[in-house]
Amino acid sequence: MLVAKLQSFFRKKRNQRLVELVNHLSQQKNRPIKVLDVGGRAEFWKTVDVKNIEKITITNIDPADIVVDPNASWIEGEYANALDLSSFKTRGFDLVVSNSVIEHLQTWANMKVCAQELRSVADAGFIQTPSFWFPVEQHFMIPFFHWLPNPLRVILLPVLPRRGYEDVPNVDIARSYIEEINLLTKPEFQFLFPGAQIFQEKLIGLTKSYTAVWGHDDAARQ
Repeated sequence: MLVAKLQSFFRKKRNQRLVELVNHLSQQKNRPIKVLDVGGRAEFWKTVDVKNIEKITITNIDPADIVVDPNASWIEGEYANALDLSSFKTRGFDLVVSNSVIEHLQTWANMKVCAQELRSVADAGFIQTPSFWFPVEQHFMIPFFHWLPNPLRVILLPVLPRRGYEDVPNVDIARSYIEEINLLTKPEFQFLFPGAQIFQEKLIGLTKSYTAVWGHDDAARQ
């Protein structure tokens, strides 16, 4: 219950920063803006004030995550891999958004490719990822787990109580999950998004997640 309330608190605060960025961009361009959400879901945008948005295009590699409400005509879904966004580069997107995606790409090389793709599809961006230094791993919700060596994590993941990634029947699945997720530090995140302002969400003085914002200086300072 407490975890859910804390997650909701941080999500609302982060969403407010996104709304402010959308409003600034819309005012700057004197029109509603077009948003590309990489790896997102339609449910997320139903929790955000979507005024000043003309269209939101959600991309994902999971077909289940790009199913949208037919009554929400301003949201559309398309299959796409975050490592290749070339088909979106000439479609006039004003803002690219991606929440908790880049840490799922298995390798640093893939993260660099993804970051370059995200920077290439729009002049403004809002990219969020959990912090490596927060003591509770945000995917499994296991304290200190991500700081352990990989071989030990492979052994422990199938037997430890966790929230999320609940189906871990053996070390094969455990290894695939562990190799998939690589949490980032602030210097790494800043390297991936040079020139972006990095906002840090903090809980009891510890950084819980980072958000890279670029494309509008006035909005970024707020």
